[in-house]
Amino acid sequence: YKERKANGPYKSLEDLLKRVTDKDLNKKSVEALAKVGALDCFGYDRGTLIANIQNILGFSKQIKENASSNQGSLFAGTSIALDTKVTLKEAPAATMEDMLIWEKTLLGIYLSSHPFAPYDDTVGEVTTPLSNTELHPRDSWITIGGVLEAVQKKITKKGSVMMFATLQDPTGSVEMLVFPKTYEKTKHLWEAGQVVCIVGKTPREEGDDKIFVENVYILNKENHGQIARQVQLGQTDNKPKRKEKKRKHTILELTSEQVEHHAQALNSIFEKYPGGYDMYIHVNGQKIHASTKVNPSLEFQQQIENILGANPLQVHN
Repeated sequence: YKERKANGPYKSLEDLLKRVTDKDLNKKSVEALAKVGALDCFGYDRGTLIANIQNILGFSKQIKENASSNQGSLFAGTSIALDTKVTLKEAPAATMEDMLIWEKTLLGIYLSSHPFAPYDDTVGEVTTPLSNTELHPRDSWITIGGVLEAVQKKITKKGSVMMFATLQDPTGSVEMLVFPKTYEKTKHLWEAGQVVCIVGKTPREEGDDKIFVENVYILNKENHGQIARQVQLGQTDNKPKRKEKKRKHTILELTSEQVEHHAQALNSIFEKYPGGYDMYIHVNGQKIHASTKVNPSLEFQQQIENILGANPLQVHN
């Protein structure tokens, strides 16, 4: 820092290596500088720099040795020249995923982007930004998404396992509570660094901002579109869950492929036939409570069958 302040910004990678002669400019420090993007200004990809650490250190060593032995003056005015540039061999470029992991590990924050950013155009359309969760109605269903920052298990007095977890998206973070029943069903999914979509409920009490988790979905490049449609199809309402079984309801069995192709059409039918029956949607073992109550009339059922085939709907009075 003092050297740069005294002599100005570094003009190139070679300029940096010539001017910084401290013994702490070693493999660990150069690799860290490359990983967090401190050397991006020189126009090299981070993957290339990391693959050429030994060449970079060799150039730095040569400069120090030349300075100590005054070799530069020995070859002045001759055709013999010392290396003036670092030799960098080709290497695979660093991926955005690589860069985010490096930044988080070394700096504790994401700089280049955010792990949830690739899903913002799909899952982001059906989730509430974490900066807005405090404004969400109390004791109501909410869908959020982000990266799991921390997970911590806790043993209850009855010997069951529950979990506290922190979720972060580009707008902020929120604490979550996973009760034993939900944890038992989803325990294999809770790992720090995972990008997830969470369906849960906001707390009843003012001042308590934790989200009570009902379900969790791991997001990846292959499934994020399907998860967004599935969650949108089953956006939940504000009714307390403990009363759900006592109400009249319908159950619609769907496959992932049917969600993929018919979510929008089904939503339109739900809205066209409002009524007093709760709508539950089952997709590959996942139970989702839809936000719209329906009237399961014969006409309603016929329109559903026109899309999905015979007997996809169960009606429970």
